[in-house]
Amino acid sequence: MDGRWLLLETSEVARAGLALDGVFVASAELPKGREHNRALVPTVRGLLEQLEWKPADLTGIAVGIGPGSYTGLRIGLMLAKTLAYAVGCRLIAVPSFHWLAVSVKGADEVDVIADALKQTVYVQKFGPMNGEGVRQPLDALRAEKLIDWVRTLREGVAVTGPGLELHAATIPSGVRIAPPNSGMVLGSLMAVARTLPELTRAELFSLEPLYVRGSSAEEKAKELAAR
Repeated sequence: MDGRWLLLETSEVARAGLALDGVFVASAELPKGREHNRALVPTVRGLLEQLEWKPADLTGIAVGIGPGSYTGLRIGLMLAKTLAYAVGCRLIAVPSFHWLAVSVKGADEVDVIADALKQTVYVQKFGPMNGEGVRQPLDALRAEKLIDWVRTLREGVAVTGPGLELHAATIPSGVRIAPPNSGMVLGSLMAVARTLPELTRAELFSLEPLYVRGSSAEEKAKELAAR
């Protein structure tokens, strides 16, 4: 990724970084919680000022699109889309489970999970690392009952993702537990972004967070409507 790039990942803990010709030159991690939503824009502004870069100097932006925090993803994507439109730079959308899979080394298959509430997980399986240093998905991202997903696990598979925080105890012996490495977030995001096409202007305008399913409030409304 030649040139000057802004990298954003806000699906869980918000992180922002700047890379010059594929090398990180500045980065910041924001406190988890609502504060990071308010602090993201001034944090990015501060990183740019630190290097004396102007927004118009950016070659492109790579942004994680989820699944993850509803509010965090909206804030991150809004910033990425607004900047890309305003300065005319490239925009690459990176599914967050793809970079999470890349962060696991030494496993042929990786399941990435996130909690989806009500004993359900978001899950996607990825294959071995390829020559470009990324993993290709072996199935579609989906919401699945925790008990059903656990039954599919076999020895030698690695499991990673924010869902481990709640569900590691349910994973059977012989399955490798690989907690996400906070130090690899932006590097893994950039590795995947290198392999993805930039969005067209129409795709930029229509880009939405990858939620898989509606928010808790939307799910509740559907339940009430179905009664």
